[in-house]
Amino acid sequence: MNAPSNEAPQDRETLITRIFWDGSTERYWGDPEGDESTWIELDVSEEGEDPAGREEISGPPAVTAKAQAPRREVVPFPQKRSPFTPLTLQEVADLPPPEWLIVGLVPADGLVVLYGEPAAGKSFLALDWGLSVATGLAWLGHEVMQGEVVYIYAEGARGLARRANAWLREHGVADAQLFRAVPVAVPIPDPRERSEFVKAVRSVSRDAQLIIIDTLARNFGDGNESLAQDMNGFVNGCDHLRAEFPGATVLVVHHSGKDQKKGARGSLALQGATDAVFALTRAGDARRLMNEKQKDGEEAKPISLELAQVRLPDGNTSLVVRSAMDSQTGSGSAKPRKDPRIVKTDAHSLETLAGFGGDGATLAQWEKAVNRANDTFYKSRDRLVDEGKVLFDAETAHYHVVEPRGGLGPELVQN
Repeated sequence: MNAPSNEAPQDRETLITRIFWDGSTERYWGDPEGDESTWIELDVSEEGEDPAGREEISGPPAVTAKAQAPRREVVPFPQKRSPFTPLTLQEVADLPPPEWLIVGLVPADGLVVLYGEPAAGKSFLALDWGLSVATGLAWLGHEVMQGEVVYIYAEGARGLARRANAWLREHGVADAQLFRAVPVAVPIPDPRERSEFVKAVRSVSRDAQLIIIDTLARNFGDGNESLAQDMNGFVNGCDHLRAEFPGATVLVVHHSGKDQKKGARGSLALQGATDAVFALTRAGDARRLMNEKQKDGEEAKPISLELAQVRLPDGNTSLVVRSAMDSQTGSGSAKPRKDPRIVKTDAHSLETLAGFGGDGATLAQWEKAVNRANDTFYKSRDRLVDEGKVLFDAETAHYHVVEPRGGLGPELVQN
């Protein structure tokens, strides 16, 4: 073993790629250059860290032909692996399986297109998916990955608010805290506008899980959808959003061409870049969702849908997406469960009203007995009346429980 030189220890970070242990002197030696031209004596701590006390020597240490195993584990500095490193078939097989945003339908960390003809209900379905992700409620029986949602809705916030309120009422949810909307167009291909959008999202959102662009035409900028070069600019903009929000899915709502059988409108460059494509068709009042492409999985079977009208407390109405199978045959996907807090509140309101007996109670009597905040009580009352569990007698101005006191109905008794 060559003795270390008397030079001062080198005060610098060194990447150790090879380590030897000399059993005779019980000392560790590192080869920082990887070519055995320079060796460094290592003072390895018990935690396996590489301390600063090192001295360079010339020439390799005297190591037996069969190196002895170290007495304790020595951890070399990690080396960053290039994303372009080729993988063996086994390494490819060991890669984690793709994740789902909506299990079996919408992949996580992907570019997804939902297209259809005008009035097919594309925006209603996109909002349905977005609010399901934001609230964590299953979509027609398909489990979802809950996360923050940003909806670029270029047609204005007022119409979106009415649609969202109808969805919340339909699903018995008080709010969707993880859902946010941008009520103006965002020119996705424009780097400056796109960066401003990213900055704005980060100012209010921790990590967007789903970004909905409704529609492609309104957020395409000055380009031509039919030109591959311009469409590639839009696709690159979507990829940039995914890079800014790792793991996020970008859902693009798009129009079909003049002949829907030929697919989405514009250049095929969009469909070629997608991870999943869905077509929403309409025949009268019936809707049909077709999964035309699923890059890393099997295409889902067609789903029959309908748009059902929901009346809001202010007298307005809006539409929500429902399974056509549920309404026609009673089969199909299970109805999403209500928020447990809503279930508990409604059960309390119903039990309290039932306590007044057959004569029922006035609004003031019922509200006082429930002893909840005004807004909470009135929303609960409206739900119970809409569900047919409470009846209002206009002649006596009293509310009555429709169901027997012992039975609250299956919607109010959930696991």
